Amino acid sequence: MNYVTTGIEGLDQVVGKGLPEGSVTIIEGAPGTGKTNLSLQFLLGGIEQADKQPGAYITFEELPEQLYEETKSFGWDLRAYEKQNLLRVICLSPDIFLEELLKTNGFVTQLLDEIGCKRLVIDSISLFRYLSDNEHDYRKTFYSLRNSLRRKKITSLFIKEADAHSDQNATFEQFVVDGVISLKLDPLQQIYRKRTLEVKKMRGCAIEEGEHIFNFNDKGVKVVPALSMIEDKTTLNASDRFLPTGITGLDRILHGGIPEGSMYMIDTNSKANYRYLLASIVAEQLKKGKKALVLLTHALSTMDFEALLGLFGLSLHDLIKNDQILFLDFYDRIVPKEYENAVINLFDQTGEEFNSVMHSNFISLLKSGQYVGDDYLVTIDSHTLISSFGEDFVIDYLAKIVPTLKGFNVSSIMLNNYRQISERNASYFERISDGIIKTWVDGRYQFVQVNKSAQGVISKPLIVENSQQAPFIELV
Repeated sequence: MNYVTTGIEGLDQVVGKGLPEGSVTIIEGAPGTGKTNLSLQFLLGGIEQADKQPGAYITFEELPEQLYEETKSFGWDLRAYEKQNLLRVICLSPDIFLEELLKTNGFVTQLLDEIGCKRLVIDSISLFRYLSDNEHDYRKTFYSLRNSLRRKKITSLFIKEADAHSDQNATFEQFVVDGVISLKLDPLQQIYRKRTLEVKKMRGCAIEEGEHIFNFNDKGVKVVPALSMIEDKTTLNASDRFLPTGITGLDRILHGGIPEGSMYMIDTNSKANYRYLLASIVAEQLKKGKKALVLLTHALSTMDFEALLGLFGLSLHDLIKNDQILFLDFYDRIVPKEYENAVINLFDQTGEEFNSVMHSNFISLLKSGQYVGDDYLVTIDSHTLISSFGEDFVIDYLAKIVPTLKGFNVSSIMLNNYRQISERNASYFERISDGIIKTWVDGRYQFVQVNKSAQGVISKPLIVENSQQAPFIELV
C-alpha cells in the first residue's frame, strides 16, 4: 500500500504513515471546528510536495471568492495555483456534481482529468441525503461516488457536518469509507476553547488513538500529537546514559530506559502485581555489575527477592558475596544466616535512627568517595516509610535525600500508592519525580502507563500480558 502525506504538521504521525493512496476519508465536525481549512491544507500539501499532486475543492455552498479571501491569512494563494493548473475550486450544486462525475464523460470528470487530479475535497456530503427519496437510493449513490473515486485513484476527503448522534452511533458512511477523522471544539479552563482531532478509523494505518489538540498558526493547521510533554533537559543532559528496565515495550517508550541519576516512581494500587516490574529494573542493573540498595516492603522479603532474582538468572548468594546488594528491612522477619550481613534491620527504630543508618551506611560513603553514585540503584517504598514514621517525616526526608542522591548521580526507584496518602503529599511526590510509571488493575486486566518522563513522552495505557520468559510480562 502506498501512502500520501497529509501536508498537515503532526497529522501524518497520528495516522501512522499518511493517508492510503486512493482512499476516501470523512472529515466530520460541527461548524467552526476547522474542517475547511484542514481540507484545503491537505490539497496544498499535495501541490507543494516534490512530485506535485494537483487537487480540486468541490464546494456546494461557499463561493470560490470566499475561499480565496479567507485563506489569505495563511499565505495561501489559491488563484496562483489555479493558474498553474495545480488546483481547481469548483462551486456547483450537489446533484449536478454527482451526475457529471458519474457520467462517462461528464464535465466534472473532464475538469479533474484536465489537471491530472490526485486529491479531492467535497464540501459537504451532508447535502447528498436531500437528493434521494429513500435510504436505499442514497446508499446506492454514495457507493457509486466512493467507487468512482477509488477507480480513479484519487485520495479524497469528504467533509460532513456532525450531528447530535455522531459520538454515539457510527453512520452508514463511516462503514463505507476508508477513514474517519472527527474534529471538535471543547471548553478549556472555562473561558477558553480547544480544538481536538481524533482519527476514529483509517484502514491500513496504525493510528495513534485518542484526541489530539490542533490549532491554527500563520501557516495553517498544526496538530500536536497527544502523549507528549516538555523534555527535562537538565536531567537528560546530566547523563546521556540510560538504565534499561528490561521490559522491551517500556524501554521503547522511554527511548532506552530510565536516565541515569534520575528518580522514577512506580505508582501501583493494591491489586496490581508490581514485583516483576521492579525486579526486572533491579536485575538489569545487577547484571551490568552495578549495585543496589533495596528498601524491602511488607510484600517483599529477602527470600522473595532471592526467588525473584533467581527467575532472572541471578544468585542472591553470589550478589551478596560480591557486595552488590544491601537490604533495609523494617519488619521483624527471619533472615537466612548466609544473608544476615546484607540485611540491616530497622524494626521499631525511629525516623532519626533510620536517617542515621542511611547516612552511615550509604550517604557518608558517597561523600567520602568510597561509593560511586553511578554504580548504584536505590529502591524506596514510600508506604513502608509512611507506616513507620508518618507522612510528615517522609516528606521532610525525601526533600533532603532525593537532591542528595541526584547530586551523586545515584538512580532511584520509589514505590508508591497515591490512594494511600494525602492529596498534598501525592502532589509533592509527583513533583520530585523525574518520571512516573503507573500500574493498576481495572476489571480483569492489569495496565501500565508512563504518566511522566524526563524524555518528554507519556504513553497510552498498555495491557500487561503474562510471558513465560524473563521479564515475565509483555506490554500490549
